[in-house]
Formats: sequence, C-alpha cells, structure tokens
Amino acid sequence: MPSSIQPKVALLSILSCDAAKGVLKLNPRQDEKVLITGMGVIGLPACYFLKYYVGVEHVDVVEPNKNRRDFAKNFGAKNIYDSEEKIIETYNYGFECSATNSGFHTL
Repeated sequence: MPSSIQPKVALLSILSCDAAKGVLKLNPRQDEKVLITGMGVIGLPACYFLKYYVGVEHVDVVEPNKNRRDFAKNFGAKNIYDSEEKIIETYNYGFECSATNSGFHTL
C-alpha cells in the first residue's frame, strides 16, 4: 500500500469493494425488494451500491442503532426498522451485514 494512503481509507476501500461484489453476485433487478441487516462498514456501502449503482428501488434495513439508522435513511433506504419483529414485507434478497445471530435468523 502506498504510504500516501491512510490505513482507514485503504480498509474502507476494500470493504466497499467486498460489499459491491456481494451485490453483483446476487444481481438483483431494480424492481426486486432487498433487506439488509446491519448498517456498519459493509451494510452502508451495500445499501448505497444497491440504490445508486444497481438502481434497486426498494431497499429496507434492520438496524438497532439510531445513528446508523439515520445513515441508512441518507443512503436511500425505504423502510428502516429497529428490530426484525417490525418487518411486514417479504423480500427477494437479503444481505446479512450485522455479524449477529439475530441478523442471520432474520433472513
């Protein structure tokens, strides 16, 4: 890694690339519904990539942390839930980005 690149920037670049690869591997259509659990360093770029690169119209998020829910809103999430019990939709695809058992079981 060149010394001019800060480690935080390099790590974020790698994680963003991993999120994009996951989205592209599933290849959702623009009219399909997607759920993301977790809005951390993988979930946020996945949400952004789904909305603004792939053009998926309906991306929902489950995130218990209020600050991260605010980020999800700014990144274009349609419905943002603080727990999986509140989900009323069904989805074509799900991305588990929370690294929690509850996030995995939600999908």
